[in-house]
Amino acid sequence: MISQFFLLYNDHAILVLRLVLGAILIAHGLPKLRNLRGTSRDFEAMGFKPGVVFGPLAAILESFGGLAIAVGFATQVAAGLFGVEFLAITVWKFLRHEPLIGGIELDIILLAAALLLLTQGGGWFSLDTFWRVRF
Repeated sequence: MISQFFLLYNDHAILVLRLVLGAILIAHGLPKLRNLRGTSRDFEAMGFKPGVVFGPLAAILESFGGLAIAVGFATQVAAGLFGVEFLAITVWKFLRHEPLIGGIELDIILLAAALLLLTQGGGWFSLDTFWRVRF
């Protein structure tokens, strides 16, 4: 009985996840996009070379990919790209011995959210479903 209740609202939960994840990604991407020179310099300093490639790539992915996730457009493609990004971030932070709390916990949660959307898609309340797009 309770599993039927949750199954009934599965698409609602995916919508909430998409909106929250999209908002977080946009909030992290827009400052990078507004200051590409500084973003490139920061990425170079962190060891992601060439920073002039990786900085703008992250800025564009997080800003526009976050919007795509939020509205459910090419959800699985965007989620797959975010999965790669957050896996790289998590491994990079792990190798730097960053702690779980105050270090990599947000990245792990974002990675898990991306993996869920990669496997489940955008759900009923998405542009993918509206346009019947399957990636």
